Amino acid sequence: MVLALYQKGLTTRDIQNYIMEIYGYNLSPETISNITDRVIEKATEWQNRHLEEARTAYIIISIDMDRGGREFEILAKYFQ
Repeated sequence: MVLALYQKGLTTRDIQNYIMEIYGYNLSPETISNITDRVIEKATEWQNRHLEEARTAYIIISIDMDRGGREFEILAKYFQ
């Protein structure tokens, strides 16, 4: 919830008031800031990672139909 509100541009105080109003729970602006800072830090690390370290798989699917649309062939290729 905190991250969704932060992403929408609410300030830490706005988020604090919203959480209190909806859930009756008091989060300090410092706690909210700590949450968003940690997530931004982790997201930045992930964005800047070396791609050689990542193991990504891709599946490419191709559908080939004849002009009448009665016959088709589905080709799938898996890349790792």
